[in-house]
Amino acid sequence: MKIYPKTYENVFSGDRALKKCDISKVFTDINMDAGEYIEEMKKIIKEYQLQVYDKLIKMVWMFQRFCYNGKNRVKRSGNGNLLDSAFGVFMHHYVGIQSKSLISDYTFSKIIVYFEDFHPGFNARNPFEEKMEFPYKNLTFEYLVLVYQLSERLELLDYAEKNNLRYTEFMDYILNYINCFNDESGKKVYEMMLVRFGAPYVKKMKVK
Repeated sequence: MKIYPKTYENVFSGDRALKKCDISKVFTDINMDAGEYIEEMKKIIKEYQLQVYDKLIKMVWMFQRFCYNGKNRVKRSGNGNLLDSAFGVFMHHYVGIQSKSLISDYTFSKIIVYFEDFHPGFNARNPFEEKMEFPYKNLTFEYLVLVYQLSERLELLDYAEKNNLRYTEFMDYILNYINCFNDESGKKVYEMMLVRFGAPYVKKMKVK
């Protein structure tokens, strides 16, 4: 991963953005000051995401155990019309759930693409027999969503983890990174997408 010099201004962690929330004016109606409130929010969200990650790992792994007419479902889609159709009916009618709705969630679908990175040989292993843990202490799902389309995503996430970057600081780091990369390439390879429902992400453009 190339380290680019700071060239572009901070959009998400700069003064212009942060002045919209004066932390000295933040309080709660439950007898917590701003600092205590921040720490409690972090704790709750981290616990939630760790539980979700564990269940998501097990659910995706179980989906891939489905076999039909002698064939194994080895990926989330593209297993062939017969196998995918049989799995769809199996989930809808016998299990009683839309499997796509479970893993097509905006955030979850992007976390799933990291499973093989974080747990090599994921499909051949068993998350019910070994613990497959979320590999970061300082990062949340939103960091992963931001860079999921970049080939150097793991290096960028490691940088954020080691430097304990706030989410907004990481967003600005990535914004500078992709803009410098585009400048160096002489074309728009990456663009940061700010979506209405969901976390921002970097889109890899189709470049000729």
